[in-house]
Amino acid sequence: GIFTGAGIIADAVATRGIGTVIGLGLGALDTFYLDKLISGWKPNQFIEDEVKELLK
Repeated sequence: GIFTGAGIIADAVATRGIGTVIGLGLGALDTFYLDKLISGWKPNQFIEDEVKELLK
């Protein structure tokens, strides 16, 4: 993904595993959130579609 390269650079620059943690966080953001946003998903869709039906 987009942030994989940034994670690799952070791992090379930062020491003591901090870069690894940053890289994992960026990778998770890229995998779970950014791909959904690019495809047109919006966070409010869950609330407006599924939760509103439960509250009726």
